[in-house]
Amino acid sequence: MAEKCGFFNALEVGGEYDRTYNADDYSDNLSAILSNGVRRSAADDLRITASGRTLTMAVGRAIIEGRYYYNDTAKNIVEVTPPTGTFSRIDAVFIQLDKSIPVRFTKAVYKEGTPSAVPVAPACVRSGDIYEIKLADIIVAPGAANVTVKDTRADKSVCGWITSPVGYDDYFVSLDN
Repeated sequence: MAEKCGFFNALEVGGEYDRTYNADDYSDNLSAILSNGVRRSAADDLRITASGRTLTMAVGRAIIEGRYYYNDTAKNIVEVTPPTGTFSRIDAVFIQLDKSIPVRFTKAVYKEGTPSAVPVAPACVRSGDIYEIKLADIIVAPGAANVTVKDTRADKSVCGWITSPVGYDDYFVSLDN
């Protein structure tokens, strides 16, 4: 097996560049040292909040499969439409990586759940070219003027905080306690 290294600026030598890289070279390396998840910081990265039925996502960063997501300004995600009828619904906000061609993006995605007597939140898609991390579940009652946000960023099964996969998280665990 060959040794690999990088990344260095390409220099033009004899009319051709001496280095060629693509995004996979960088992402493969980054995913070996950083887990999928949201950056944990004093800025409360990518926290979803509600004012009435308007959902807002805070500034912050995430890593998915070595690709980064960065939201540099608090932004409104959606004005939630409550379900009709008598059943509540659970919606969700995700950061979605889509590696399909020609799409190739990482962005915030809002998904509506299905109204039910026992509503279930939309699940993360993690197959093929799609990989999602869930930032929050949104509980929506019929005719509601307000929604309830359940933060899921700390839940490793659907999101989690960025850590080193081979390292440890003792510092932040001690803060939790």
